[in-house]
Amino acid sequence: MMILVKLSRFSLFAIVLLVISCASVAVNTLDEAQKAFDAGEYNKAIEIITPLAEQGDAKAQNNLGDMYANGNGVVQNY
Repeated sequence: MMILVKLSRFSLFAIVLLVISCASVAVNTLDEAQKAFDAGEYNKAIEIITPLAEQGDAKAQNNLGDMYANGNGVVQNY
């Protein structure tokens, strides 16, 4: 019984670490996209943001929508 409890705790700990590491990767990527956008490197920003937006990242979707609305690096499309 103790082995199952220890295994369950380990599994929970591993899942938490995985979720935290995935979240930090997305934040760094969005930061990189923002730096590229601020530098006027719109194509690079689009390359970074598009896959995140397709995966359901709401902030990336919003940023991508803004880029299309303003024609930053893409053909303007309201």
